[in-house]
Amino acid sequence: MKKVLSTLLVAVLLAGFGAVIVFAYPVTFNGNAPAGKVVTNLPADMDKTVGVALTLPATIPLCDGYEFKGWATSIARANAGTVDFTAGGIFPANEDAMNPRILYAVWEPNEYPVTFIGNPPPGGTVTGVPDPQIKEKGVPLTLSSEIPQCEGYAFAGWSTSPTGEAEFSAGGIYPGTSNAPLTLYAVWEANSFQITYDGNAPSGTATGVPAAQTKDRGTPLVLSDAIPTCPGYVFKGWATSAATANAGTVEFSASGVYSANAAATLYAVWQANTYTVIYDANGGVGTMAPSAHTYGTAKALTANAFTNPPGTFAGWSETATGVAKYTNGFSVSNLTAENGGEVTLYAVWSYPNKTTLRAKITEVEALEAWKYTAASWSDLEAELADARAVAANVNATQLEIDNAIHKLTLAQRKLAGRDFIFSTRHEATFMNWLLFIFAFGWVWMWFA
Repeated sequence: MKKVLSTLLVAVLLAGFGAVIVFAYPVTFNGNAPAGKVVTNLPADMDKTVGVALTLPATIPLCDGYEFKGWATSIARANAGTVDFTAGGIFPANEDAMNPRILYAVWEPNEYPVTFIGNPPPGGTVTGVPDPQIKEKGVPLTLSSEIPQCEGYAFAGWSTSPTGEAEFSAGGIYPGTSNAPLTLYAVWEANSFQITYDGNAPSGTATGVPAAQTKDRGTPLVLSDAIPTCPGYVFKGWATSAATANAGTVEFSASGVYSANAAATLYAVWQANTYTVIYDANGGVGTMAPSAHTYGTAKALTANAFTNPPGTFAGWSETATGVAKYTNGFSVSNLTAENGGEVTLYAVWSYPNKTTLRAKITEVEALEAWKYTAASWSDLEAELADARAVAANVNATQLEIDNAIHKLTLAQRKLAGRDFIFSTRHEATFMNWLLFIFAFGWVWMWFA
């Protein structure tokens, strides 16, 4: 500024004597040294005459590890790498005489640090990490061949990300075209891997699930031969995800071979058992085909097709004398866990009241015992006695009444006729008289 003011003062004095006024201002050069560096060989300051272009010095400043790229009109532009003038370039003629210029050196590194980070796995300690290296601009760098160590892990290479996959091997090449500082992180792979088993039970709890196994790197693992169990299902094998297992896809069988160098959880694959429901008329008449069912899947029972007048269908029971547990068309599931098993359901018949029971007793009492076998008649008399007791019991429940009618009806239907030549009472009496006359005649002739 002092130089500018002096120049202006001289110009004013000269103008007073009629002299031609020429304005000039200084152009200075700032080395803009990178941190920790020293710049040498800077050009000397210059004077710039207003209205006259100025050729900048061709002198090239020097800084260890950096390449000079040119000059910028501000330190911010220089640090951003923006070049306004090259060495030996032209400074424009139309510049303000009152505005001195400082030009700042623009630098570009020609050496780049390459740093190695051990990047230990959780709980691990890494040793033998290589020392940093320097890469020259445009020149490929051979990375250190030193192999770091971490107990329980194998070194897989170097990555530019702490969580990335290996991009460079030990002793590998960092390309000459990659001109930038670089931090490399060690990539580790476990030497052993845990293989765990998940019962993945569709319902209830799976038992007999194998204990975890350990697989060594590079050595195939024979999976456990243990077969887990789950009520209502058959074990088919193992899958590497629950979704795959639930879709029924088997990837490994029991005692199969697992070869991947990675930890895994294996999920049991299950197939639902199937079973058959058989329908028993339980004193009724008619036919019904069995129905097929799958464990774990609800399915409606076949609509009742049996009849048993005067009884009405009340539902299905799991025993011949039990109460109705399932209504007509009831949706059932998991009646048995046995694969291929059979479940019998018995029709339950409901009768109106004691009037019906008494009518049935009267009907049975009118039967003649001599027409039937002793065994079948004995069964009928036993049921008849029970029915009379229920009829006489003022506190008998509807279920007791229904069962009495039902059992007496069944006993009546099971009566077996005698194998006589004559099947009526009158015919039997006539036969008896004939036998008597024949026997009397034979005796008379013998003693006459």
